[in-house]
Amino acid sequence: MAGPSTWAPGQIAQLRRLWPTSAPASEIGREIGVSKNSVVSKAHRLGLPGRLGPQNIAKARQKRREGEAAKVPDHSGCRFIASDDWHDRMKRGEQIYCGAPVHAPGSAWCEHHHSIVYIPDSAAPAPAIERIVQWRARA
Repeated sequence: MAGPSTWAPGQIAQLRRLWPTSAPASEIGREIGVSKNSVVSKAHRLGLPGRLGPQNIAKARQKRREGEAAKVPDHSGCRFIASDDWHDRMKRGEQIYCGAPVHAPGSAWCEHHHSIVYIPDSAAPAPAIERIVQWRARA
């Protein structure tokens, strides 16, 4: 990692002059001869004001609110992911869940998907210790 760079007084003066303009930090850096990150860091250390205008802040907040509203999933029905292309559909904002009415209050599955997700106790494999006991009894 390189050591701290030394800014010449002329570079600092140029930064102070160019910072309030609407020029991007990368452009200021090219003109001064330093990287964009150096420009932003030095501006911060010098206490220069931030550059995000009030209209940009309002736009960013609105965009974030719209994004949050779009991410609220609808879980009113069966929550079984019912498609192979669920990731692409989710990116497009399409429904990825089955959505059929649930089979019982408080359940997350419709009757069909409940039968896929849950194994009845009678069909469930015996616990490991029982299988070992049965195996030893046969031997």
